[in-house]
Formats: sequence, structure tokens, C-alpha cells
Amino acid sequence: MDDSLDGSISFLASPSARRAPIPESSAPSSPEALIVTEISPDSIHSPYHLTNSDNPCLSIVSEVLDGSNYDNWSIALTIALEAKNKLAFVDGTLERPAESHRHYRIWSRCNSMVKSWLLNSVSKQIYKSILRFNDAAEIWKDLLARFHITNLPRSYQLSQQIWSLQHGSTDLATYYTTLKTLWDELDGANCVDTYRNCECCRAIEKKADHAKVIKFLAGLSESYSVIRSQIIMKKHVPELSEIYNLLDQDYNQRNIIPVQNATVFQTSAPLINATQASLPPKQSRPICAHCGYNGHTVDTCYKIHGYPARFKHKTKQQVDKHSHAAKNPVVAQVAVTEPSLKLDKQYY
Repeated sequence: MDDSLDGSISFLASPSARRAPIPESSAPSSPEALIVTEISPDSIHSPYHLTNSDNPCLSIVSEVLDGSNYDNWSIALTIALEAKNKLAFVDGTLERPAESHRHYRIWSRCNSMVKSWLLNSVSKQIYKSILRFNDAAEIWKDLLARFHITNLPRSYQLSQQIWSLQHGSTDLATYYTTLKTLWDELDGANCVDTYRNCECCRAIEKKADHAKVIKFLAGLSESYSVIRSQIIMKKHVPELSEIYNLLDQDYNQRNIIPVQNATVFQTSAPLINATQASLPPKQSRPICAHCGYNGHTVDTCYKIHGYPARFKHKTKQQVDKHSHAAKNPVVAQVAVTEPSLKLDKQYY
């Protein structure tokens, strides 16, 4: 190993080097930068610290910037960079040190890593326009100036979409999510920032929340008219998330299907076979009053009107039976009383 390189490594590792004064040319210009430089680069809390999973090919957000989704993209990327403790490289807190500074190489490596993450999170058209920036903070500033919309036409368009949105036939979750997304975009397009600490800012925020509640309730369908009236009659206006929870519970309660008692069902409705249920109902067949067979009447009975020439009997026994009945008609039998028989015997 080179002696000069070995000496520089031991110099960075020594505690005295970490406490060495920063040259005036590279001195931080803000108190936040002074706090960052006081942390050792070897500490895991330092913005210079890189883990084994950090690499230039990493995509730290799932949404790609295409020019129309800057607000959502910037929020997601800010969260990701803050989680990796690299937000100081894009918000200007950790400025570029002088090349003679002992942390310059470490800063340059981390800056290139953050630049790679930014390049991986934009579209191909935007990629070419920010490729030649030296610092990640310059890329962040350029994208903010180009795509962050804070003009009146955008606010007018979002406000128009909000007040024209109705619940209609959509479900409650879709209506609430769409409305909440439009409100967030409108808040991002507003150039007036409130600190939420003074009483005026809190009053303005409370008034805006009441306006959101009124719009949300006014856009509901008539199926929620009862629960909507109950919410309006409350003395204290609930939060929007609490109102959504009340409406969702009311919807689930109105759509509960009552379950019948199993015992009552078995006694009142007998079980029917699936095959029997699919068959058509049987029709009653006529019964002949002469021969007693079913399927025909006296008007068409073969025993009275005769059999057809081509009629085929099922068995020989049936043929003999039918022929015997035709040759030997039924004769009425008369019973003779016993006194008449005695008279005949006396006569002979």
C-alpha cells in the first residue's frame, strides 16, 4: 500500500483529525450545516454513512416523475431520503466542501449516490435534462422550479373538480379517497404556508376542515340522508376520518342479512332433492270407468270400441283374457228363493 494513502487513512481515523478546525473557505454557512459537520463520518448517525444495501442502481421510490406528478413524487422521495439520512444532500443543509477539505471525498461519494437515486426516479425525458448537474441539491432545485405548480389556474381546476365530485353510484371508499387526493393536491398547489402555531393559523385550518366536512356530506347520496342529518345536528363537528367511520358502520348495518333459525327451517320446509326440484310437476292421468285402466277414458276404450288391426298385445295371457271377455259377455244371475224350490218339488 502507498505510504501517502496509508497516512491519509490513519489521519482520518485519528480523533484529533476529527476535531480539526474547518478552513474558512469551506466553513458551513448555516447552523444546521455546523451541526452536521460536528458528527463523525464513521458514526451511523452521520449523513456520510452508507449501508451495504446502498448502491447506485437502487430505486428508492416506486413512483416515477413524469412532470405531472411532482407533488406526490417529491413527498415520497423526501420520506425515502430522510429514512436513509441523506436529505441534507438535496435541501442545501450539507453544502459542497472545498476540495482541500478532509471530508470532500466522502461528501462526493454520497452526493453521487444521491444523484443516482434521483436519476433512477425520473422518466427518460427528464433524465437527460438533469444528467449533467454536479450536485444533488441542484437537481432537486431544478425539478422544484420546473414542475411544482403553485399558480391560480391549477388551484381553480382542482377546486372545480372537488365541488363537482358527487358520490353517485360509486362506493363510499372510492368517493372519500378521490376527494382526499384532490384536497391534498390543492394544499400542495397553494403557495401560502401556515405555521399552525399561532391562533390565526389554527383558526384558518379549522375553518378549512369544516369546509371539507360540508363538501363531503353534501356530495353523499340520499341513502345516507339519515346518518348525515344526525352528524349535522352534533354540537361539535367530528373530524373527517371519524365521519367516514360512522358512514361506513351505517352502511354495513343497513346491509346485514338476517339469518333464519335452523330448527324452524327444518320443520317448516322439508328438504327437497335437487333432481326432484329440477323435474316438472307430474300431471294426473285419466282412468277409464269401464276397464279400470289409466291413460284413457270410456270414449276411447279398446274393450268397448274394439282393438285396432295392428295393435300388439304385450303378452299372450292378455290376448286370451281380452278374447274371452269378448265371446262370453257378462250375464246377470238371478237368485231363487227357497220357498219356490219347495213348491217345485211338490209339483213333481
